[in-house]
Amino acid sequence: MYFNKHSNLENAENDLWKHIEEMKKSSIQEILKLKKTLINWSQEIINSFTFIDGRRITNGIMESKNGIAKEIKNNAKGYKNFSEI
Repeated sequence: MYFNKHSNLENAENDLWKHIEEMKKSSIQEILKLKKTLINWSQEIINSFTFIDGRRITNGIMESKNGIAKEIKNNAKGYKNFSEI
């Protein structure tokens, strides 16, 4: 949380790698898996600190729309044509 709120494009790479180094000290499997994920997606995470017109670039809005569409589809329970019900 601190990293996300207090980093910027200039220091995000350094801050991220400091965080990853701290995670290496853990013996908790979930933390080590997360560390691997952060390494794999490090460039994308760093790029997320780019600002355009005062706002960070994010695909959160689109992910939300996709989630809503998936939820509607799952709630349909396989129905393909509601007019035939």
